[in-house]
Amino acid sequence: MRQRLNNNRQARAKPSIGNSLSRKSAYNKGHNGVSLRIILFGIATVFGCILGYSIFASSSSSSSNIAASSTNGDGMAPGVGGTRGASAQERPLKTTATKKYPHNFKEPPVYDENGMRYEVVFSTDCKPFQHWQSYLLFYHAAKNGQPGNITRIASGCSDEEAEKELEWHKTHISNKLSDRFHIHLTPHFSKVKDEDGKVTGDYKFFNKPFGLHHWFENGATVSKEMLTGGEGNNVVVILTDPDQIYLRPITGDFSNEDTAILAFSRESNQKYKVERGHPFAQIYGFGSKWTKLDIGRIAGIDSPALNMAKQEAGRRYAAGPPYIGVVPDLYQISLKWSEFAPLVHAQFPELMAEMYAYSIAAAHLELPHQLVANLMVSAVDAGIEGWG
Repeated sequence: MRQRLNNNRQARAKPSIGNSLSRKSAYNKGHNGVSLRIILFGIATVFGCILGYSIFASSSSSSSNIAASSTNGDGMAPGVGGTRGASAQERPLKTTATKKYPHNFKEPPVYDENGMRYEVVFSTDCKPFQHWQSYLLFYHAAKNGQPGNITRIASGCSDEEAEKELEWHKTHISNKLSDRFHIHLTPHFSKVKDEDGKVTGDYKFFNKPFGLHHWFENGATVSKEMLTGGEGNNVVVILTDPDQIYLRPITGDFSNEDTAILAFSRESNQKYKVERGHPFAQIYGFGSKWTKLDIGRIAGIDSPALNMAKQEAGRRYAAGPPYIGVVPDLYQISLKWSEFAPLVHAQFPELMAEMYAYSIAAAHLELPHQLVANLMVSAVDAGIEGWG
């Protein structure tokens, strides 16, 4: 694997411009995230709370600024949606900022050069820790020109918390950073239940698959028609974590070999752009470990995921945030991901259970991912990452 990534593409890639830590040591064994390209993740715990408005006040145009967020993010990823021209949506779709803001950040275009739009989403709870993570993510998305609507999916807020979050978001995010930035509230999804339905614990990362599914079906920027195709085929959804910070814009185009390092790039069926049936994601170091679970009990004895070869499992499904795909693909994944996540957790009640569930959902739906080696970095000792 190390040799495959150290090919000519990597040699030509620009130096890493940031660092981060995503889920700490849980990913350190062979976590194959690499740096540069578009989004890099950071480590900020107290950092986020301390900076708050001061980081906003020091608005510089440098794209190499490295802010960071915490390592325990329960997050998801964002984007925008639709084809060039008219939109067939039931709800109004805001696709570009329409106000003047107290900063000099340049607003990105609504469409990229391929006519694609983006919906970026990330999942949080309503605790102060992820409140400030969200602020940092929004700030750096604005500063570095991330295209599309960006939505924080906040799960499990009390009525009082919801009211405060909505008001704070309007005052400090929508009105001061961009009205492309949204907040979507969902119920509490993180309870762990036994076979009798009795609550036995809490796994906060359940908020990610269930929150994504809720946003697809109830969010303000995606229509029902888009969920099955049509316009949705030209809307790229990017699911990130709240402890991931943008240093460059992330899109669905990985054809520039100077800035994109694709894992297993010598294969004949290489993909370079996100399209229907071909999602992308960051490669993670768990490889084919998810295949060791009792997949028949999770996905059914007829599931395509059941008898997958280990090589295919590691090359196409060892995926993690950022997850990138068009609306219909990620919507279908969200359905199975939500279904499988509690079943995976029942067998593997550990950190990353929801990531294994994502891999099983994608494999069950026969949606192999083109894995990217430099969408993010995690830790300097994590192995094959683009720190150089």
